[in-house]
Amino acid sequence: MLLHGDGDGNVGHRRHWGQNDLEAPIVPVASAGGPLPILCQRVSLPAPYRSPHSQDHSQGFAMTRTYQPSKIRRARTHGFLVRMKTRGGRAVINARRAKGRKRLAV
Repeated sequence: MLLHGDGDGNVGHRRHWGQNDLEAPIVPVASAGGPLPILCQRVSLPAPYRSPHSQDHSQGFAMTRTYQPSKIRRARTHGFLVRMKTRGGRAVINARRAKGRKRLAV
């Protein structure tokens, strides 16, 4: 039984059942009397996926955001001296110099 598509097995990329769909898909289910006739009924899907970063404070805690800015950490990772230590870093500095960048590093 074809649930969706154009009949040739080509299913559109927008027809995937996810958390934003309001209805469950219709799937064939055999009746109690045997394999025929086939009845169509709605099946329940698992609960929608909840991101750990969603704003649900019902459990008393909130996840922090991924980026927690720190000037020292940023300089130690992307700073001029760190770039000059390695061959690849020096290439980055030289490429930025050649392009005319005002800031070569953080």
